[in-house]
Amino acid sequence: MQATLKISNAEDVNKTIIRTEKAIKELRDCLWNLSKLEVEVELTPAKK
Repeated sequence: MQATLKISNAEDVNKTIIRTEKAIKELRDCLWNLSKLEVEVELTPAKK
């Protein structure tokens, strides 16, 4: 995965940092929810 940022002034830098922090927080929350997810799988033999 690759991210490219074009920054032209300090305001852009601050906005980009804030957006990045929000994205990281959302990703962390998502991963946390996934780690709490319990999955139950039942396998049955294929019918011939």
